[in-house]
Amino acid sequence: MKGYIDALALYDQALWVVDYKSDVLPEGQRIAAAHQRVRDRYAIQAKLYALAAERLCHPPHHLAGLLFVFVRYGIAVPMPVDGDALARWTAWLAALAAGEEAPSA
Repeated sequence: MKGYIDALALYDQALWVVDYKSDVLPEGQRIAAAHQRVRDRYAIQAKLYALAAERLCHPPHHLAGLLFVFVRYGIAVPMPVDGDALARWTAWLAALAAGEEAPSA
């Protein structure tokens, strides 16, 4: 995977990772398609960006989540993140780095 965090936003003392997407979504159910696209295509990117942001900015702010913004349509898909998810994703990344079978994250 290759990518960059597009922005970090502080809202109500919580940090959000913002990632702009230029995907073309099918007509009709674009909001549902955007949510599906985040689940299907951007799950690994979300984990890595969340871990990077948490390491860079904690403390004093906690990571609230990620916002995938589909700029063509003005659709933002929030992905809230809690401490349990960060712990699972940290274990997942450590297992990958060690060449082990990664636990499901």
